[in-house]
Amino acid sequence: DNINDLLDDLWYAFENKNENEYFLGSLVLRDLNNSDFKEYEVLDGQQRLTTLFMLISVIRDKSNNPDLLNTFSEMLFQKKNIFKGIPERVRIIYKIRDSVESFINEFVIKENGTTQIERLTERLKEDNVSIKNMSNAIMTMHDFFKEKNPKEIETFAQFLAMKVVVIYVSTNNREDAFRLFTILNNRGIPLTNADILKSINIGEIENNGNKYARIWEEIEGELGDDFDRFLSFVR
Repeated sequence: DNINDLLDDLWYAFENKNENEYFLGSLVLRDLNNSDFKEYEVLDGQQRLTTLFMLISVIRDKSNNPDLLNTFSEMLFQKKNIFKGIPERVRIIYKIRDSVESFINEFVIKENGTTQIERLTERLKEDNVSIKNMSNAIMTMHDFFKEKNPKEIETFAQFLAMKVVVIYVSTNNREDAFRLFTILNNRGIPLTNADILKSINIGEIENNGNKYARIWEEIEGELGDDFDRFLSFVR
């Protein structure tokens, strides 16, 4: 439902207000001070970026326009450039979610990966909630564009690339970044107390943060919507 709402809203703006910019909310980032190229830790906005990531890949796989293909592929994957010291890598790295990283490589980064509908349908049976949601999102996007002709999709892709914008707030300090994260939590699907507690607590762990993030997500997956309620009882 959230994907359909977003696509309907984007398409309406594209058809009726395509000369205006479309504001897609804000991001809270921590600048990692990479000396070779800009790199940020995403503290708020991962869901929004992941949705855009998948949308870009679906549109890429819907078009035969070589310029669109090259442009959108570059948005998904950073090519190696030895003259600029830039390594080859995916634009978004999911450090604490190995299964998500694998899914992204297979179905999003790979050309025509989003067209593997049968395999995506199989992934809906997995226990991993993130994989199920992402598989469902990609198939929902394909359904949305099914009735659109190639020229419409290309023009929409131009609107997406040129007019859809986000505002980001970044800081070098992790504590400041988490404070911003809680203050600006007012766009998109509201974060629960569990989401905010997870970000703050995992951020405090210097060693084995990935391990405890996985444990947290396993408990979250087992309890589902009751997880927030469970934490209130613990408190």
